[in-house]
Amino acid sequence: MPEIVLALVPHPDDAEIYAGGLLAKLASEGATVHIVVATDGRCGSFLEESAELAELRGEEMRRAAVALGAQPPTLLGFPDMGLDTLPPGALRERFVRAIRQYCPDVVVAQDPYALYEPHPDHRAVAWAATEAINAAGRPLIYPQHLAEGLAPHVVAEKYFYGDTLPGANKIVDITPWMAVKLAAVAEHRSQVVFLVEGLLRQARMAGLDVAAALGPAAETRFPAASFAVPAAIEIFRVPLPLMFDIVTLRTVFPVPLTVTVPVKMLDAADSPLRMSRLLSVTASEWVPRTMRIVSFSVASSIAPWIVSPSLGALVIFAA
Repeated sequence: MPEIVLALVPHPDDAEIYAGGLLAKLASEGATVHIVVATDGRCGSFLEESAELAELRGEEMRRAAVALGAQPPTLLGFPDMGLDTLPPGALRERFVRAIRQYCPDVVVAQDPYALYEPHPDHRAVAWAATEAINAAGRPLIYPQHLAEGLAPHVVAEKYFYGDTLPGANKIVDITPWMAVKLAAVAEHRSQVVFLVEGLLRQARMAGLDVAAALGPAAETRFPAASFAVPAAIEIFRVPLPLMFDIVTLRTVFPVPLTVTVPVKMLDAADSPLRMSRLLSVTASEWVPRTMRIVSFSVASSIAPWIVSPSLGALVIFAA
C-alpha cells in the first residue's frame, strides 16, 4: 500500500471529481495524501467577480481536502485559463519541486493522452505532470533544488485520469467511499452552482424543457452533486511495465500474478547468460519500492531476485 500520494490537478475540484474516491480510499487506509492545485479557479462563475471567486475557491478546496482526509492543499495560484501563457517549463518545475518535497509513492494526474480535452489548463497540467514525473528523479534537472534540500525522487506508480481514456486499464471500486467523495465535491459549492447552471443554460438555448425533464432539481442545484458522480467506480490509465512502472503490475492485476514477459537473465557477476526468451514469472511477494527484492517462481525454481524494469522487459539479476 502506498504511504504517500500526490495529486497534481488544474483547478480546485478536479481532484475530487476525477479521483476523490481513490484519494479518500488511500487516505482511509493510512496514506498521507497531498493535493497540489495549479490555478486559482477565478473564471468559474456566472455570479462572483474573479478576485472574490479566487478567494472563495481556495476556501472550498481547503474544506474539500478535509472531507477527503487529505493534507491542507498547496495552491500554486496561477491564473485560471492562463496556464498556456506561462513561461515554458514553469509549471513543470513547480511540479518537480512538489514531487521532491513530498516524495510520493503514487502520483495522480490528468492523462496527457486523454481524448477530446477542450480545457487548456487540463492539457497544460497533464503534460507538465507527466514531464515532472519523468524528470523528478534526475539530479541534473533543476539542480538548484538540491541546495534547498530537495533530493531527486522517482515515482513508482502513476494514476492518470480523464474524461475519455482509450488506454484505461484500472478500475477502482469506490463504493465504500462514495459518500466521502460526494461530500468533498459538495464543498465546492460555487462550482456545483456554476457547472449545473452552465448545463441548464445550454439546455435552454437548445430549446429543451428543463423543468419538465428535471422537475424540482432544475431549480435546486445541490442535488446535482449526486448526479455529477453517477457511478461508484473511478477509471484510470496506469502505465504498464516500462522503466520504473514494474510496481503497477501488483495494482492492475491480483496477486499471485502470472505474466509472460521478455526476460534477460544475468548471473551475480553481471555476466550475460546469452539467453533472452519468454518466461512465465509468478510474483509471490512485492516490496513497495522502486528497486525491490522479490521472490519469483521462474521455471519452477524459487530464488530471490533484484528486479529492474527496462524498456518493457524484466531484467533480472541474481541476488
